Amino acid sequence: MISLGGFAAAPYATAYSASKFGLKGFSEALRGKLSDHPNVHICDVYPASIDTPGINPERMEERFGNGYRRYE
Repeated sequence: MISLGGFAAAPYATAYSASKFGLKGFSEALRGKLSDHPNVHICDVYPASIDTPGINPERMEERFGNGYRRYE
C-alpha cells in the first residue's frame, strides 16, 4: 500500500514519507525488471483517505505541539 506520502513528503513524518517513496521506487524497478514476463503485472495501490490514528489532528498536536497546526 502506498499513500499520498509517496508523492509529497509530510512534515514530522520523515520515516513514513521515506518508506512510501521507497515503495513507489521499488514497484517501478520491479515493473522494469519483470517487463520480459507479459503475464506478470505489478501495480501500486493508492487508497483514498483513510481515517487512521496516525493522522488524527488532535493526536498530532498533542505529540508535536502547536508546530503541527501551522502545516494543516
